Amino acid sequence: MNDMSVQPPPLPTKPVTPIPVVRAPAVPPPLLRRIGLLCLRPQQWAEAARYRLSATLWPVVVVTLLVAMVMGLAAARRGTRIYDAFAADFDGRFFPVVLKDGKLSRVPATDGGKTTLAPPELVIQDMPFWSTFFRIGGVESVKVVFDPENKSRADMVGSQLLVRLTDSEMVMTQPGSDSVLGGSDDSQWRAPLPVGEEMSISGEQLRGAELPRTSLGISVFLATAFVGFFYNFLWALLVAFVLVPLIVMIAAPVGMPRYVAYRVGLAITVPLIALSGLLEATGLMSQTSMPVEVMPVIWLLAAAGMALWAALMANRMFSPRRAPRRGM
Repeated sequence: MNDMSVQPPPLPTKPVTPIPVVRAPAVPPPLLRRIGLLCLRPQQWAEAARYRLSATLWPVVVVTLLVAMVMGLAAARRGTRIYDAFAADFDGRFFPVVLKDGKLSRVPATDGGKTTLAPPELVIQDMPFWSTFFRIGGVESVKVVFDPENKSRADMVGSQLLVRLTDSEMVMTQPGSDSVLGGSDDSQWRAPLPVGEEMSISGEQLRGAELPRTSLGISVFLATAFVGFFYNFLWALLVAFVLVPLIVMIAAPVGMPRYVAYRVGLAITVPLIALSGLLEATGLMSQTSMPVEVMPVIWLLAAAGMALWAALMANRMFSPRRAPRRGM
């Protein structure tokens, strides 16, 4: 009699939920090529799941920096154009003023006061990125009025921020409850004029002095680039975080973890930042008639649609039925 062991019947098995196998991260393309692929090849958004977080974070930093510099250059160019137009029209429209020891005064007219000129007035509008930032605060443009005689009756047009330089102080006023200065009525902020070297403002002085024009361009460039970089970078981090639940839900068939989904979310923000920078630099963003409150919603919906597409693509690329790929 043969002594044969009896094998127990196999136990019933339950369906196995796909579990992501996180292996060694794949080697990403070079940085510049990676940025180009993220902007031009949508499949690369899903591919970002296979790389380390730094491989996706660096493109966000570089694109944000490049966009901030482009926006800064566009704003500086617009600012110097406003300066040149103000200097060219100064003599025929405004009387000259001088700032000395914290006091602003009118320069006496050479014709004995027979010529009637208005106080210097400057309107700043359609500045790249600044326009969007001010519109969020309810401001469409900025109007600067030099009023050493305290006689100006400069009116604010619509939601215009008025900066009025009197004989001894600077007064900023904006009407409305949505004022960037706070308050429910006409909001005002006052500060004394600076005490320093004597400064004259006239058509001849503005046209002949290169330093104020250059200083204005550099200041506008640095301010716009600095604010633009941190604004877009923080926006990218926040949007990627908001998109994680959507990506995880859609990519459930491949069991994509949250930290992997965050890589995909960051990859999606790269082309959006590049597009927003292009629109800001060309002035198309500030020229749109769409309410400013709607713009963040549109950008978020665009990011959500791209995240949906990337998650569906990840299901195809990393499905267990497909040949195994190196890492996720």
